[in-house]
Amino acid sequence: VKHTDYSGLGFDRGHLASAADFNWSRAGIETTFFTTNISPQVPRFNRGIWKKLESSVRGWAVQYGQLYVVTGPILTERAKERFPRDRNYIAVPRRYYKIILNYNDDTPIAAAFIMNNEDMSAALSNYIVTIDEVEKATGIDFFSELPDALEAELESSINLDDFGLNAMSRSIAIMQYDTSAVQ
Repeated sequence: VKHTDYSGLGFDRGHLASAADFNWSRAGIETTFFTTNISPQVPRFNRGIWKKLESSVRGWAVQYGQLYVVTGPILTERAKERFPRDRNYIAVPRRYYKIILNYNDDTPIAAAFIMNNEDMSAALSNYIVTIDEVEKATGIDFFSELPDALEAELESSINLDDFGLNAMSRSIAIMQYDTSAVQ
């Protein structure tokens, strides 16, 4: 895959690991532009709700000091389309996921999101799902190295309070930790 394969097709070169997450060095930022970290995203998705989620994750990383983040396209579903037309080898995913885990505290917490690759503008809490749902959609067992009881608890539950996603704290958490200015 080459960057030129995306030219004129109407898709953003969506980062799986955001360039803003690597702003500690120019070399770090440059590595995020490798095509292995790029996936075709609808522009209003990439620049809208996906950017909002990436910014929130950076804020949670600051809040908790460290997070495990797993991100990717859901490739077990039929692609929205494929390009370039003459070779048809880049699949446009219908959905993307992002999983976050804070395993540093005495009480680990996790959250997972699945979002359609389309213009979406609802609150982040509307896209939260269990990790089990992401595992079912992707066929990947994400935290198999955790103790079984903890893995079962973290992967099967949703707690909007853990990351400030409940209705009362949602806007406060996003405003307080919004680092979109570095993008």
